[in-house]
Amino acid sequence: MDETDVFAGLRQRCLAGDAQAESELWDLVYSEMKKLAHYRLAGSKPVSLSPTMLVHEVYLKLGPPEQISVTGRAHFTAVVCRAMRFILADYARRKGAEKRGVFLEFATLVEEGEPAKEDPFELVVLNEAVEKLEKIDERLSRVVECRYFGGLSTQETAEALNLSQRNAERLWSKAKLYLYQHLKSGARNATR
Repeated sequence: MDETDVFAGLRQRCLAGDAQAESELWDLVYSEMKKLAHYRLAGSKPVSLSPTMLVHEVYLKLGPPEQISVTGRAHFTAVVCRAMRFILADYARRKGAEKRGVFLEFATLVEEGEPAKEDPFELVVLNEAVEKLEKIDERLSRVVECRYFGGLSTQETAEALNLSQRNAERLWSKAKLYLYQHLKSGARNATR
């Protein structure tokens, strides 16, 4: 039985009230979300969230995995990538507001002793570009969410979005070109 079948089977058992299945499903999705969060926050962090904090934010935003309307594990992964994008952009906006002297209460657990050292401006600008891209072609923004925010491979992105691998590659190339041009023109306008 592959992972998608396991996910679907556990989800069905949860909906039927099986408490053991609920625990098993949570273990399965928690490890998947943690892997995505580690990837996204590795290296140059756009914000000072730990992977655990990001996973908990996703859980608070989406709710229990058995209650999320998804068609399978791949679709669930795409939904998580989208939620991560919104959470990271929102967190970056709030951090930027704090730096400007505006206090916005962050309604989740924050680990002590982790001061924000990163400039959140770039993530906010990227999120705005993805929002504009979404108005042009929603599929392009979903590919960006999976590839950039979730760190999925082209094949994983294709599975998550129910696309062929070739189509996922083409959409990723198109999305990168749009974002590059948009961000480049934004940088030119900012220096004027």
